[in-house]
Amino acid sequence: MKQKFLSSRWYGRLLNLLVNLAHRKGISLVPNAGLTLQALYEKVLAESTLIEKTVINQLLQKWSEQKRYEEEQRIPISDEENKKQQEKGANDVAAILRQGKRLDLLVQEVDFSAQEEILLASQKKAKSRKRIIYGSFIAAIILAFVIYNLPYFKEKRFYNKVVKEQSIYTCQDYCRQFPNGKHYEDVMFLEMNLSSNPVNLLMEYLKDFPEGKYSPVVNSRLDSLWDIEILKYEQRDKTKESPKAVKYMTAMLHYMKHNRINTILLDMNPNITLKDFDEYDENIKEFLYSWYRDEKLPLEGNLLSLKENFTEQDRGSLMQILADGVQKSFNNMFSKDLVSVVTSSYEAAENSPVLSFNYVVKNRSDEQVKSLPNIWTYVQDETPKAYILAIDVEFDAKFSIPGSDITYEYSEVGDPGNEITGIEDVKDGYRRMTTVCFAKFSDKMAENLGLEDVYFKEE
Repeated sequence: MKQKFLSSRWYGRLLNLLVNLAHRKGISLVPNAGLTLQALYEKVLAESTLIEKTVINQLLQKWSEQKRYEEEQRIPISDEENKKQQEKGANDVAAILRQGKRLDLLVQEVDFSAQEEILLASQKKAKSRKRIIYGSFIAAIILAFVIYNLPYFKEKRFYNKVVKEQSIYTCQDYCRQFPNGKHYEDVMFLEMNLSSNPVNLLMEYLKDFPEGKYSPVVNSRLDSLWDIEILKYEQRDKTKESPKAVKYMTAMLHYMKHNRINTILLDMNPNITLKDFDEYDENIKEFLYSWYRDEKLPLEGNLLSLKENFTEQDRGSLMQILADGVQKSFNNMFSKDLVSVVTSSYEAAENSPVLSFNYVVKNRSDEQVKSLPNIWTYVQDETPKAYILAIDVEFDAKFSIPGSDITYEYSEVGDPGNEITGIEDVKDGYRRMTTVCFAKFSDKMAENLGLEDVYFKEE
Protein backbone atom coordinates (compact mmCIF):
# COMPACT_ATOMS: atom_id res chain seq x y z
CA MET A 1 0.00 0.00 0.00
CA LYS A 2 2.85 2.38 0.72
CA GLN A 3 4.28 1.70 -2.76
CA LYS A 4 0.95 2.15 -4.54
CA PHE A 5 -0.01 5.51 -3.07
CA LEU A 6 3.10 7.64 -3.26
CA SER A 7 3.34 11.06 -1.64
CA SER A 8 3.10 12.74 -5.05
CA ARG A 9 -0.36 11.21 -5.55
CA TRP A 10 -1.59 12.63 -2.24
CA TYR A 11 -0.02 15.91 -3.25
CA GLY A 12 -1.85 15.86 -6.57
CA ARG A 13 -5.16 15.30 -4.74
CA LEU A 14 -4.45 18.16 -2.31
CA LEU A 15 -3.52 20.65 -5.04
CA ASN A 16 -6.40 19.72 -7.35
CA LEU A 17 -8.92 20.01 -4.54
CA LEU A 18 -7.55 23.44 -3.50
CA VAL A 19 -7.71 24.74 -7.09
CA ASN A 20 -11.26 23.46 -7.63
CA LEU A 21 -12.47 24.96 -4.35
CA ALA A 22 -10.74 28.23 -5.28
CA HIS A 23 -12.66 28.32 -8.58
CA ARG A 24 -15.94 27.58 -6.79
CA LYS A 25 -15.41 30.29 -4.22
CA GLY A 26 -14.15 32.93 -6.64
CA ILE A 27 -10.59 32.96 -5.28
CA SER A 28 -7.95 34.28 -7.66
CA LEU A 29 -5.58 31.59 -8.98
CA VAL A 30 -2.82 33.34 -10.95
CA PRO A 31 0.68 31.80 -10.51
CA ASN A 32 2.40 34.80 -12.11
CA ALA A 33 1.00 37.02 -9.31
CA GLY A 34 3.23 35.27 -6.77
CA LEU A 35 0.66 32.70 -5.61
CA THR A 36 2.29 29.89 -3.62
CA LEU A 37 0.91 26.63 -2.34
CA GLN A 38 0.94 28.00 1.21
CA ALA A 39 -0.93 31.14 0.14
CA LEU A 40 -3.48 29.09 -1.84
CA TYR A 41 -3.96 26.77 1.14
CA GLU A 42 -4.57 29.69 3.51
CA LYS A 43 -6.95 31.48 1.11
CA VAL A 44 -9.06 28.38 0.41
CA LEU A 45 -9.09 27.23 4.04
CA ALA A 46 -10.40 30.63 5.17
CA GLU A 47 -13.42 30.32 2.85
CA SER A 48 -14.08 26.56 3.31
CA THR A 49 -16.77 24.75 5.23
CA LEU A 50 -15.92 22.54 8.21
CA ILE A 51 -16.12 19.38 6.05
CA GLU A 52 -13.89 20.92 3.36
CA LYS A 53 -11.33 22.06 5.96
CA THR A 54 -11.25 18.56 7.48
CA VAL A 55 -10.61 16.89 4.10
CA ILE A 56 -7.94 19.45 3.12
CA ASN A 57 -6.02 18.96 6.41
CA GLN A 58 -6.36 15.16 6.20
CA LEU A 59 -4.90 15.18 2.67
CA LEU A 60 -2.08 17.43 3.89
CA GLN A 61 -1.35 14.98 6.71
CA LYS A 62 -1.47 11.96 4.34
CA TRP A 63 0.98 13.63 2.00
CA SER A 64 3.37 14.62 4.85
CA GLU A 65 3.33 11.14 6.43
CA GLN A 66 3.91 9.35 3.11
CA LYS A 67 6.69 11.78 2.15
CA ARG A 68 8.43 11.20 5.49
CA TYR A 69 8.08 7.42 5.04
CA GLU A 70 9.60 7.55 1.56
CA GLU A 71 12.54 9.61 2.81
CA GLU A 72 13.16 7.30 5.77
CA GLN A 73 12.94 4.18 3.59
CA ARG A 74 14.91 5.89 0.81
CA ILE A 75 12.35 4.90 -1.83
CA PRO A 76 13.60 6.18 -5.21
CA ILE A 77 11.02 8.06 -7.28
CA SER A 78 11.91 9.27 -10.76
CA ASP A 79 10.72 12.60 -12.11
CA GLU A 80 8.57 10.73 -14.63
CA GLU A 81 6.91 8.63 -11.94
CA ASN A 82 6.49 11.69 -9.71
CA LYS A 83 4.66 13.53 -12.48
CA LYS A 84 2.56 10.46 -13.26
CA GLN A 85 1.48 10.06 -9.63
CA GLN A 86 0.58 13.74 -9.32
CA GLU A 87 -1.60 13.45 -12.43
CA LYS A 88 -3.33 10.40 -10.92
CA GLY A 89 -4.05 12.35 -7.76
CA ALA A 90 -5.48 15.22 -9.79
CA ASN A 91 -7.69 12.80 -11.75
CA ASP A 92 -8.91 11.22 -8.50
CA VAL A 93 -10.26 14.59 -7.37
CA ALA A 94 -11.78 15.31 -10.75
CA ALA A 95 -13.55 11.93 -10.63
CA ILE A 96 -15.00 12.55 -7.14
CA LEU A 97 -16.21 16.02 -8.07
CA ARG A 98 -17.73 14.93 -11.37
CA GLN A 99 -19.65 12.10 -9.74
CA GLY A 100 -20.85 14.32 -6.90
CA LYS A 101 -19.46 11.99 -4.24
CA ARG A 102 -18.46 12.99 -0.69
CA LEU A 103 -15.14 14.81 -0.46
CA ASP A 104 -14.02 12.71 2.52
CA LEU A 105 -13.65 9.72 0.13
CA LEU A 106 -10.46 11.43 -1.09
CA VAL A 107 -8.58 10.36 2.06
CA GLN A 108 -9.08 6.69 1.14
CA GLU A 109 -6.45 4.77 -0.81
CA VAL A 110 -8.84 4.01 -3.66
CA ASP A 111 -8.02 4.46 -7.34
CA PHE A 112 -10.97 6.68 -8.19
CA SER A 113 -9.54 7.71 -11.55
CA ALA A 114 -9.25 4.06 -12.59
CA GLN A 115 -12.82 3.39 -11.42
CA GLU A 116 -14.04 6.32 -13.46
CA GLU A 117 -12.17 5.15 -16.52
CA ILE A 118 -14.08 1.87 -16.36
CA LEU A 119 -17.34 3.76 -15.91
CA LEU A 120 -16.61 6.17 -18.73
CA ALA A 121 -15.68 3.33 -21.03
CA SER A 122 -19.24 2.02 -20.70
CA GLN A 123 -20.75 5.43 -21.34
CA LYS A 124 -21.01 6.85 -24.83
CA LYS A 125 -22.55 10.22 -24.19
CA ALA A 126 -20.66 13.23 -25.50
CA LYS A 127 -21.20 15.07 -22.23
CA SER A 128 -19.09 12.51 -20.36
CA ARG A 129 -16.30 12.75 -22.93
CA LYS A 130 -16.24 16.56 -22.56
CA ARG A 131 -15.87 16.20 -18.83
CA ILE A 132 -12.85 13.95 -19.31
CA ILE A 133 -11.27 16.55 -21.58
CA TYR A 134 -12.03 19.30 -19.04
CA GLY A 135 -10.56 17.21 -16.21
CA SER A 136 -7.36 16.57 -18.15
CA PHE A 137 -7.05 20.26 -18.94
CA ILE A 138 -7.39 21.22 -15.26
CA ALA A 139 -4.93 18.46 -14.29
CA ALA A 140 -2.38 19.85 -16.74
CA ILE A 141 -2.73 23.33 -15.21
CA ILE A 142 -2.35 21.93 -11.72
CA LEU A 143 0.71 19.91 -12.66
CA ALA A 144 2.39 23.02 -14.01
CA PHE A 145 1.49 24.88 -10.83
CA VAL A 146 2.67 22.03 -8.59
CA ILE A 147 6.01 21.58 -10.30
CA TYR A 148 6.72 25.29 -9.97
CA ASN A 149 5.81 25.39 -6.28
CA LEU A 150 6.95 22.02 -4.91
CA PRO A 151 7.50 22.38 -1.10
CA TYR A 152 10.71 20.40 -1.35
CA PHE A 153 12.37 23.17 -3.35
CA LYS A 154 10.92 25.90 -1.11
CA GLU A 155 12.30 24.21 2.01
CA LYS A 156 15.65 23.58 0.33
CA ARG A 157 15.96 27.26 -0.61
CA PHE A 158 15.15 28.35 2.96
CA TYR A 159 17.63 25.85 4.46
CA ASN A 160 20.38 27.24 2.20
CA LYS A 161 19.49 30.69 3.54
CA VAL A 162 19.81 29.42 7.15
CA VAL A 163 23.25 27.94 6.46
CA LYS A 164 24.40 31.10 4.72
CA GLU A 165 23.15 33.64 7.29
CA GLN A 166 24.03 31.63 10.44
CA SER A 167 21.57 33.58 12.63
CA ILE A 168 19.22 32.49 15.43
CA TYR A 169 16.37 34.41 13.80
CA THR A 170 16.53 32.46 10.51
CA CYS A 171 16.83 29.18 12.46
CA GLN A 172 13.68 29.98 14.42
CA ASP A 173 11.91 31.12 11.25
CA TYR A 174 12.77 27.84 9.51
CA CYS A 175 11.45 25.78 12.46
CA ARG A 176 8.18 27.73 12.43
CA GLN A 177 7.64 27.28 8.69
CA PHE A 178 8.88 23.70 8.35
CA PRO A 179 8.17 21.80 11.61
CA ASN A 180 8.39 18.54 9.66
CA GLY A 181 11.16 19.69 7.36
CA LYS A 182 13.93 17.41 6.14
CA HIS A 183 16.59 19.63 7.72
CA TYR A 184 14.73 20.39 10.98
CA GLU A 185 17.20 18.45 13.15
CA ASP A 186 20.20 20.15 11.55
CA VAL A 187 18.67 23.59 12.05
CA MET A 188 17.97 22.85 15.73
CA PHE A 189 21.59 21.86 16.22
CA LEU A 190 22.79 24.98 14.45
CA GLU A 191 20.60 27.16 16.69
CA MET A 192 22.11 25.47 19.78
CA ASN A 193 25.60 26.40 18.60
CA LEU A 194 24.56 29.98 17.96
CA SER A 195 22.76 30.45 21.31
CA SER A 196 24.52 31.81 24.39
CA ASN A 197 22.05 30.00 26.66
CA PRO A 198 21.11 26.74 24.92
CA VAL A 199 19.68 24.76 27.88
CA ASN A 200 16.07 24.73 26.65
CA LEU A 201 17.18 24.01 23.09
CA LEU A 202 19.30 21.07 24.24
CA MET A 203 16.39 19.67 26.26
CA GLU A 204 13.96 20.18 23.38
CA TYR A 205 16.30 18.43 20.94
CA LEU A 206 16.55 15.32 23.14
CA LYS A 207 12.77 15.30 23.51
CA ASP A 208 12.26 15.42 19.72
CA PHE A 209 15.27 13.29 18.73
CA PRO A 210 16.24 11.01 21.66
CA GLU A 211 18.31 8.87 19.28
CA GLY A 212 19.19 11.67 16.86
CA LYS A 213 22.51 11.96 15.07
CA TYR A 214 23.54 14.82 17.37
CA SER A 215 22.29 13.22 20.62
CA PRO A 216 25.79 12.14 21.85
CA VAL A 217 27.06 15.71 21.48
CA VAL A 218 23.92 17.19 23.06
CA ASN A 219 24.05 14.81 26.03
CA SER A 220 27.71 15.61 26.57
CA ARG A 221 27.00 19.36 26.56
CA LEU A 222 24.14 18.94 29.04
CA ASP A 223 26.33 16.86 31.36
CA SER A 224 29.01 19.56 31.25
CA LEU A 225 26.48 22.29 32.03
CA TRP A 226 25.07 20.36 34.98
CA ASP A 227 28.54 19.54 36.31
CA ILE A 228 29.46 23.24 36.27
CA GLU A 229 26.27 24.21 38.09
CA ILE A 230 26.53 21.44 40.67
CA LEU A 231 30.11 22.55 41.36
CA LYS A 232 28.82 26.10 41.97
CA TYR A 233 26.42 24.70 44.56
CA GLU A 234 29.17 22.70 46.28
CA GLN A 235 31.27 25.87 46.59
CA ARG A 236 28.43 28.00 48.03
CA ASP A 237 28.35 29.98 51.28
CA LYS A 238 27.46 27.37 53.90
CA THR A 239 26.82 29.58 56.93
CA LYS A 240 22.98 29.43 57.08
CA GLU A 241 22.04 26.15 55.48
CA SER A 242 20.36 23.05 56.93
CA PRO A 243 22.38 19.81 56.48
CA LYS A 244 19.19 17.82 55.79
CA ALA A 245 18.02 20.38 53.26
CA VAL A 246 21.40 20.39 51.51
CA LYS A 247 21.38 16.58 51.35
CA TYR A 248 18.03 16.76 49.61
CA MET A 249 19.16 19.58 47.33
CA THR A 250 22.29 17.71 46.25
CA ALA A 251 20.33 14.53 45.53
CA MET A 252 17.73 16.55 43.60
CA LEU A 253 20.31 18.21 41.35
CA HIS A 254 21.95 14.88 40.48
CA TYR A 255 18.49 13.37 39.85
CA MET A 256 17.58 16.22 37.48
CA LYS A 257 20.90 15.88 35.64
CA HIS A 258 20.53 12.11 35.23
CA ASN A 259 16.90 12.27 34.07
CA ARG A 260 17.22 15.40 31.91
CA ILE A 261 14.63 17.32 33.92
CA ASN A 262 14.84 21.09 34.40
CA THR A 263 11.49 21.81 36.10
CA ILE A 264 10.50 21.70 39.78
CA LEU A 265 6.80 21.51 40.62
CA LEU A 266 5.60 23.71 43.48
CA ASP A 267 2.39 22.36 45.04
CA MET A 268 0.45 24.36 47.63
CA ASN A 269 -2.41 23.22 49.89
CA PRO A 270 -4.08 26.11 51.78
CA ASN A 271 -6.28 26.11 54.90
CA ILE A 272 -7.77 29.06 56.78
CA THR A 273 -9.18 28.62 60.32
CA LEU A 274 -10.01 31.95 61.94
CA LYS A 275 -12.43 32.89 64.71
CA ASP A 276 -13.68 36.16 66.12
CA PHE A 277 -13.35 37.30 69.71
CA ASP A 278 -16.97 36.46 70.53
CA GLU A 279 -16.23 32.79 69.73
CA TYR A 280 -13.76 32.52 72.61
CA ASP A 281 -14.68 31.22 76.08
CA GLU A 282 -16.55 33.74 78.25
CA ASN A 283 -13.94 33.55 81.01
CA ILE A 284 -11.19 34.43 78.52
CA LYS A 285 -13.15 37.40 77.19
CA GLU A 286 -13.89 38.72 80.72
CA PHE A 287 -10.23 38.33 81.67
CA LEU A 288 -9.03 40.32 78.65
CA TYR A 289 -11.69 43.03 79.13
CA SER A 290 -10.48 43.40 82.69
CA TRP A 291 -6.83 43.42 81.64
CA TYR A 292 -7.36 46.36 79.25
CA ARG A 293 -9.79 48.25 81.49
CA ASP A 294 -7.20 50.76 82.74
CA GLU A 295 -5.80 51.47 79.27
CA LYS A 296 -6.57 54.80 77.58
CA LEU A 297 -8.35 52.73 74.94
CA PRO A 298 -10.34 49.94 76.65
CA LEU A 299 -10.69 46.63 74.84
CA GLU A 300 -14.45 46.35 75.18
CA GLY A 301 -16.14 48.11 72.30
CA ASN A 302 -12.88 48.73 70.46
CA LEU A 303 -11.97 45.24 69.21
CA LEU A 304 -12.54 44.94 65.45
CA SER A 305 -13.95 41.76 63.90
CA LEU A 306 -11.22 39.55 62.46
CA LYS A 307 -13.44 37.73 59.96
CA GLU A 308 -14.88 40.96 58.61
CA ASN A 309 -11.48 42.54 58.08
CA PHE A 310 -9.38 39.56 57.00
CA THR A 311 -10.11 39.00 53.34
CA GLU A 312 -8.51 35.90 51.89
CA GLN A 313 -6.42 37.21 49.04
CA ASP A 314 -6.00 35.35 45.81
CA ARG A 315 -4.36 32.04 46.70
CA GLY A 316 -2.54 32.09 43.37
CA SER A 317 -0.74 35.30 44.37
CA LEU A 318 0.49 33.68 47.59
CA MET A 319 1.74 30.68 45.62
CA GLN A 320 3.44 33.04 43.22
CA ILE A 321 5.32 34.69 46.10
CA LEU A 322 6.84 31.33 46.97
CA ALA A 323 7.39 30.36 43.32
CA ASP A 324 9.07 33.68 42.49
CA GLY A 325 11.19 33.54 45.63
CA VAL A 326 12.42 30.01 44.96
CA GLN A 327 12.98 30.79 41.26
CA LYS A 328 15.00 33.95 42.03
CA SER A 329 17.04 32.01 44.58
CA PHE A 330 17.82 29.35 41.98
CA ASN A 331 18.66 32.03 39.39
CA ASN A 332 21.13 33.63 41.81
CA MET A 333 22.93 30.32 42.16
CA PHE A 334 22.55 28.69 38.74
CA SER A 335 22.56 29.73 35.09
CA LYS A 336 19.31 30.98 33.59
CA ASP A 337 16.81 28.30 32.46
CA LEU A 338 18.78 25.45 34.04
CA VAL A 339 16.07 25.09 36.71
CA SER A 340 12.51 26.41 36.32
CA VAL A 341 10.01 26.47 39.19
CA VAL A 342 6.44 25.95 37.94
CA THR A 343 3.08 25.90 39.74
CA SER A 344 1.12 23.74 37.28
CA SER A 345 1.56 20.04 36.57
CA TYR A 346 0.92 20.83 32.90
CA GLU A 347 4.08 22.95 32.82
CA ALA A 348 6.20 20.44 34.75
CA ALA A 349 8.13 17.65 33.08
CA GLU A 350 7.05 14.14 33.96
CA ASN A 351 8.63 12.94 37.23
CA SER A 352 9.75 16.43 38.25
CA PRO A 353 10.84 16.93 41.89
CA VAL A 354 7.97 18.28 44.01
CA LEU A 355 8.13 21.05 46.61
CA SER A 356 4.90 20.64 48.58
CA PHE A 357 3.73 23.41 50.92
CA ASN A 358 0.81 23.20 53.36
CA TYR A 359 -0.14 26.38 55.15
CA VAL A 360 -2.76 27.34 57.75
CA VAL A 361 -3.80 30.91 58.51
CA LYS A 362 -5.09 30.96 62.12
CA ASN A 363 -5.42 33.09 65.24
CA ARG A 364 -2.16 33.75 67.06
CA SER A 365 -2.09 32.66 70.68
CA ASP A 366 -0.37 34.38 73.58
CA GLU A 367 3.19 33.13 74.02
CA GLN A 368 2.68 32.37 77.72
CA VAL A 369 -0.96 31.26 77.80
CA LYS A 370 -1.93 29.35 74.66
CA SER A 371 -5.68 29.66 75.29
CA LEU A 372 -5.49 33.46 75.12
CA PRO A 373 -5.61 35.20 71.73
CA ASN A 374 -2.81 37.59 70.93
CA ILE A 375 -4.09 41.15 70.44
CA TRP A 376 -2.48 43.93 68.40
CA THR A 377 -3.13 47.64 68.61
CA TYR A 378 -4.25 49.34 65.40
CA VAL A 379 -2.56 52.75 65.23
CA GLN A 380 -3.12 55.65 62.85
CA ASP A 381 -1.03 58.81 62.98
CA GLU A 382 0.67 57.42 66.09
CA THR A 383 -2.70 57.28 67.87
CA PRO A 384 -4.32 53.98 68.97
CA LYS A 385 -7.63 53.63 67.10
CA ALA A 386 -8.70 50.06 67.81
CA TYR A 387 -7.58 46.54 68.68
CA ILE A 388 -7.33 43.62 66.26
CA LEU A 389 -6.77 39.89 66.72
CA ALA A 390 -3.32 38.76 65.67
CA ILE A 391 -2.85 36.01 63.07
CA ASP A 392 -0.25 33.34 62.35
CA VAL A 393 0.63 31.48 59.17
CA GLU A 394 1.85 27.96 59.92
CA PHE A 395 3.90 26.33 57.17
CA ASP A 396 4.66 22.65 56.63
CA ALA A 397 6.96 21.92 53.70
CA LYS A 398 7.86 18.53 52.27
CA PHE A 399 10.25 18.15 49.35
CA SER A 400 10.42 14.85 47.47
CA ILE A 401 12.15 13.20 44.51
CA PRO A 402 10.25 10.58 42.44
CA GLY A 403 11.60 7.10 43.10
CA SER A 404 13.81 8.25 46.00
CA ASP A 405 13.44 8.02 49.79
CA ILE A 406 15.46 11.22 50.24
CA THR A 407 13.05 13.93 51.40
CA TYR A 408 13.20 17.16 53.33
CA GLU A 409 10.50 18.33 55.72
CA TYR A 410 10.34 21.66 57.46
CA SER A 411 7.78 23.52 59.59
CA GLU A 412 7.68 27.14 60.67
CA VAL A 413 5.26 29.78 61.95
CA GLY A 414 5.28 32.92 59.82
CA ASP A 415 5.94 36.19 61.65
CA PRO A 416 5.57 39.54 59.83
CA GLY A 417 7.76 41.26 62.43
CA ASN A 418 8.29 44.96 61.81
CA GLU A 419 8.06 44.79 58.02
CA ILE A 420 4.52 46.24 57.84
CA THR A 421 4.50 50.02 57.45
CA GLY A 422 2.26 52.60 55.83
CA ILE A 423 -0.90 50.48 55.77
CA GLU A 424 -4.09 52.13 54.56
CA ASP A 425 -6.65 50.24 56.64
CA VAL A 426 -7.12 47.09 58.71
CA LYS A 427 -7.91 44.91 55.70
CA ASP A 428 -4.79 46.15 53.95
CA GLY A 429 -2.79 45.44 57.09
CA TYR A 430 -3.96 41.82 57.34
CA ARG A 431 -3.32 41.30 53.63
CA ARG A 432 0.20 42.67 53.81
CA MET A 433 0.98 40.72 56.98
CA THR A 434 0.06 37.50 55.18
CA THR A 435 2.18 38.47 52.19
CA VAL A 436 5.21 39.25 54.37
CA CYS A 437 4.84 35.91 56.17
CA PHE A 438 5.05 34.12 52.82
CA ALA A 439 8.01 36.18 51.66
CA LYS A 440 9.93 35.56 54.91
CA PHE A 441 9.17 31.85 54.74
CA SER A 442 10.48 31.79 51.15
CA ASP A 443 13.72 33.43 52.34
CA LYS A 444 14.08 30.94 55.18
CA MET A 445 13.59 27.99 52.84
CA ALA A 446 16.20 29.40 50.45
CA GLU A 447 18.72 29.74 53.31
CA ASN A 448 18.06 26.16 54.45
CA LEU A 449 18.68 24.88 50.92
CA GLY A 450 21.99 26.73 50.70
CA LEU A 451 20.60 29.39 48.36
CA GLU A 452 20.30 33.16 48.69
CA ASP A 453 17.26 34.90 50.17
CA VAL A 454 15.68 37.45 47.84
CA TYR A 455 12.92 39.31 49.70
CA PHE A 456 14.58 40.67 52.86
CA LYS A 457 18.28 40.42 52.16
CA GLU A 458 20.58 41.90 54.77
CA GLU A 459 22.67 44.74 53.32
